[in-house]
Amino acid sequence: MLLSTKFLLTAAFINLLTIKSRATSGAHPPAESEKPNFSIIHGIKNSKTVYLNEGEDFYSKVRSCDGAIGSHEYCRIFLNGQPSRSFTIERSNTIVTGHPRVKLYSPSRGPFIKVSNNTHNVLIENLGIHESAASNSATSVIEVSGSNISQIAVRNCHIHGYKSINGSTNERIGAFTFRGIGLNHSDRIQDLVITENTIENVHSSNGNAILLLGNIEKWIVSWNKISNVAGNGIHIIGTFLASLFEHFLTISSVTGGETIYNQTVNRRVLPGRYDQPRIGWIEENYISDITGENSSAINVNGAEKISVEYNEVLNSSVAYEIGAENCVESANISFTGNIAHQSNVTDLILGASSPVGYEEDTTIKCDGRNTTAPIGGHGYMRQVSVSENELNSATQVILRFRVTESIIARSG
Repeated sequence: MLLSTKFLLTAAFINLLTIKSRATSGAHPPAESEKPNFSIIHGIKNSKTVYLNEGEDFYSKVRSCDGAIGSHEYCRIFLNGQPSRSFTIERSNTIVTGHPRVKLYSPSRGPFIKVSNNTHNVLIENLGIHESAASNSATSVIEVSGSNISQIAVRNCHIHGYKSINGSTNERIGAFTFRGIGLNHSDRIQDLVITENTIENVHSSNGNAILLLGNIEKWIVSWNKISNVAGNGIHIIGTFLASLFEHFLTISSVTGGETIYNQTVNRRVLPGRYDQPRIGWIEENYISDITGENSSAINVNGAEKISVEYNEVLNSSVAYEIGAENCVESANISFTGNIAHQSNVTDLILGASSPVGYEEDTTIKCDGRNTTAPIGGHGYMRQVSVSENELNSATQVILRFRVTESIIARSG
């Protein structure tokens, strides 16, 4: 049966939603065969283990591994205590592990652990990371950022508190941040696994527990527990709005001056062709107590070929949101088997938030470095399927703008 009895429709949306019976309607979600490569988790049989004790330097342990087995074999670095400083993993075939009972503390500035360009086969697991009493971090606890990065897994880590600097609002930051900045398809982040983590007490007023944005392909966010978040729980973003993210005002220092996130079409600057996450799964996550006003437990705001399935959300402003970020298209998104309870606004928001799309109004500035567009306003959505969900709040679905070739079915 199409549509629920508990829908709210914007006046303009009634003429813009298309529900069709032809074969092209609805989502064509990613196939199981396209799921990310899990070999980084399951395929490691032999590795050199070195132990990092309280106050020791991470990079000296990497050198110790390289001296013992060479730079191309798997090196496992076990954190027995707090490293002397935060660190960046630039060595492929590296495992950083520990025990959740060993208390580690996120530094006051910069990510605690970062994975950077041209790095492959990295596993970060079994870490218990706390917010330092002096911490007021402007960036993430764990960050994977750059180009040409593959087979990265973050598993069974426990984040006990996180906040952005001075309580600032910055939705381009998360406790876990995964940011693909590569211009071309070959520069993407691929085969990304984020599973079995616990993130609680995210105090940033507009931050995220888990954030993916930019050029990322073949990824899965599964079996995570997220609670007490003042921003979004899991946030998937399809474009950079650099003027809203101070880090990218200096991105030229990383890329040598290239405009990594833009392309020019008919003298108009638009997001890059690959500037959105694609071929991804958000499944079996449990999220509760999303306390920020108009925040979402799961927010897909500009992505392609995505499956959102079998998640459960309790006590959120908005449980799920599938939207279209500024000047991008969301397409082929399947939303199936999800549960929501006690949502304050609605269980599901579907569609772009602005009544005007960027193709109709060419005066809308889509340049990420100089945009006048509000966050999430002017994109498009097509081929979305919503079915077999348990949406139990007073308002179940709010339909907004520019959704076509989509199927929305009530359970039962």
